[in-house]
Parts: sequence; structure tokens; C-alpha cells
Amino acid sequence: MIQIAICDDEEQIRTDIEQQLYTMEDEIGEPLEIYTFSDGEPLCEALEHQTHFDIILLDIMMPHKDGVYVGKLIREKLQDNITQIIYISAEQNYAMELFQVRPVDFLLKPLDVTKLKETFLTALHLIHDSRQLYTFEKQGEIYRIPIGKILYIESHGRVLILHTQTTEYEYYGKLSDVSELLKKYQFLYIHKSYLVNYAMVQKMRRDSVVLENGIELPISRNRRDEVRQKCYLYM
Repeated sequence: MIQIAICDDEEQIRTDIEQQLYTMEDEIGEPLEIYTFSDGEPLCEALEHQTHFDIILLDIMMPHKDGVYVGKLIREKLQDNITQIIYISAEQNYAMELFQVRPVDFLLKPLDVTKLKETFLTALHLIHDSRQLYTFEKQGEIYRIPIGKILYIESHGRVLILHTQTTEYEYYGKLSDVSELLKKYQFLYIHKSYLVNYAMVQKMRRDSVVLENGIELPISRNRRDEVRQKCYLYM
């Protein structure tokens, strides 16, 4: 079951999106459970009462709590980096404001049905990826960590340290091998010593990234252009 929220102050937009998504159930092979909201305020209340949505289609301009506010609530206050956000708007000039929210995409009104479908399938793919497990061995024991919970992995010679919000794991390996394994899950190889989960990046500076927990990690000079390009590609 995929839990979806559609939040837009235009009833016709909500209805159209809901109908389009339900037509995709057979194609994706999973049932959808869709909830609709006419403003960001009731959506925020639901989220703060621990209602979880896998995907949220979110209008930006709404009368009480707008889409940028809702997105920052999800990423910053609730520390939720798993929920996939798709923004909807008639305006185009929100790119910098939305960077910290890391949306899957930004859809312009009037909505193009083909683009909506493509973006929804991308979000669905990312949801499935976040449920995948990264496996490694430490002192003869096998550990399996949900990929969506990894903040970053750092290298100290032959020792790797995997960081989540709550735990660190030390084990032997090569960061270049891990990077190759995780590259399809939107991990950024920002430095020979750091592999970062893009979903955890709150700010990107010229020579560093700041993660959700406030940790700042350097981007090596020779990787700056590549990292910046990938960040904009993932937005």
C-alpha cells in the first residue's frame, strides 16, 4: 500500500490528480491510498500527529500554510527524509527556496498528464529504494541498514564509519566500492573520505555540504562541479 497526500487549494486540481493516480494502480502493481487536503495547515496537523505519507503532491501557494512551509516541516522539524515531495505551482521562481526540501520534481500548472505520471513513477522508485538495505560485515556478523537512514559514510584508511542519525558502525572496506554500490540511490562522492546520502543534505555550499544533523563535510576541489551538477539533477 502506497500512502499519498494531495494538497492544493484548487478542488479541480486535487480531483484531477487523484483520478490520474488511481488509473496507475494496475501498472505499478500496488494499491494506492490517497488523502486530499485543501490547505497546508490540516496537512501539517496530520503529519505532526504521526500520519505518514510515502508521497506528497504539494501546491506552493496556499492561503494559510504554503508548500514551502510544509516541506520544511517535513525535512527539518520531523526529520523525515523518506517521504517524497512533488511540488505543484503556476509560478517558476522557487528553485532556491525548495533546495533544502529536496523535492522529486516541480510541476507547472496546468499539469501535463505525461509529466505527472513520469514524476510519480520516479517518486515511487525512490520510495522503494529507501526501503532497500545496505549490507556489510563486522567482526563476523552481518548488518543490514535501511539505505534511507544512512547519513554518510566516511573512510579512514581501510576503516569505514557508517553514520545514521543515532548510531555509528565501524567496519573494513573501500569507500570507492561502496560508492559504486550506492550510486543508484543518490549518494554523492564528495571527497575521497566522504560518501553522502543526498536525501540528508540540508545546504550545499561552494566547498561543503551541511547535513540534517548540522554536520558540515568538505567537497574536494576536483569534485565540486560534479557534486553541484548531481545536486541540481536530483532536485
